[in-house]
Amino acid sequence: NLYIWDLPKNDNIDKYITSLRNGIKYRSAKVFVQSSYYLYQQLGLAKLSKKTKNVVIIPDGRLGTIPFESFITKKTDAGKDNYSNNPYLIKKTSISYCYSASLFVQAMNKKSKRTGGMLLCAPINFENHKGKNLSNLPATAGEIQKITALAIKAGMSCNVLLGKDVQEKFIKTTRLDTCNYLHFA
Repeated sequence: NLYIWDLPKNDNIDKYITSLRNGIKYRSAKVFVQSSYYLYQQLGLAKLSKKTKNVVIIPDGRLGTIPFESFITKKTDAGKDNYSNNPYLIKKTSISYCYSASLFVQAMNKKSKRTGGMLLCAPINFENHKGKNLSNLPATAGEIQKITALAIKAGMSCNVLLGKDVQEKFIKTTRLDTCNYLHFA
């Protein structure tokens, strides 16, 4: 089933988008959890059926700058910095994005002509990345392993790049048009 809804104008949404982004950037668990749960409620995702398996987000404006899969689905204690135990939306349903309704409809109506499998990339370590102090993402290695196992079980071929193997030059020289799926963690 396909459900589409427009959101009413809500001036607080923009404030909470900023809060969510700041909570992530400055690693403030309290700000992150509060803004994430508020957005989950206000954007209508709390109304999803428990049977919903896949959600396609077609964001507009600043909504395209936030990770919907990180939304917290129930009130939780934000006192701990252990983010892995939070009730994230991604734990309940698959989230994907499309940046226009017409592209979404076009993709739904078009049969895939691609013959390739999946390209999965996870740089993992970002220490001194181009002079910036970015957080490492060690859990992305496990994420890639799980996705690869599922893809292989489904009969797909996988090309996996981890750590220092994820290089811009390789991505630019790979025949991405033959891949059914691209995953950048």
